[in-house]
Amino acid sequence: MPAPPTTVRDRAQLCYTTAYFVLPRCIAADPAKLLRDLETQPRTTPAVMYLMACELEDSEPHEQDVAALTVQPAALGDRLRCQVLAYPHYPPVGVVLPPYFSVLVHAEGEAEVLHYFILGQSPTGATTLRTVTPDEANVNLGPGPEPTADALLAVLRDRLADVDAALPRRRWWQFWR
Repeated sequence: MPAPPTTVRDRAQLCYTTAYFVLPRCIAADPAKLLRDLETQPRTTPAVMYLMACELEDSEPHEQDVAALTVQPAALGDRLRCQVLAYPHYPPVGVVLPPYFSVLVHAEGEAEVLHYFILGQSPTGATTLRTVTPDEANVNLGPGPEPTADALLAVLRDRLADVDAALPRRRWWQFWR
């Protein structure tokens, strides 16, 4: 029977597995369901993702880490929206570079994930902005901002301004979309 993680490294590994393996697979499997669940069940859905990581890592969950997972919606432009999943913050733990945040970007009223970003620790002690592609490639997008949601959202607003500008605008009478 697996035991709960006892070291910071093991706890960080569970969050790493959530960000880099579980969430990308859930995005690929059913993005509409994932976005709906994050919006309607913001406490339960991150916990379920974390429990899936526990299963992959053959570990029991760490109660404090489950309680620390949060999801917040945010706007990245006129039509671009996102769900920001915040992980517990850990000190550097060697080879595991745990995430600070995962961000699922989508158009307002749409059920397709357009982009998936992860802000995590870098080997230099700073942060790195990454993505996991649909074919599960872990891609380094370069240095990231300080590990706060506001700093990350500011970087993503700049990075995705062209994407937001290209999205079709809703007319005032299309309130149901």
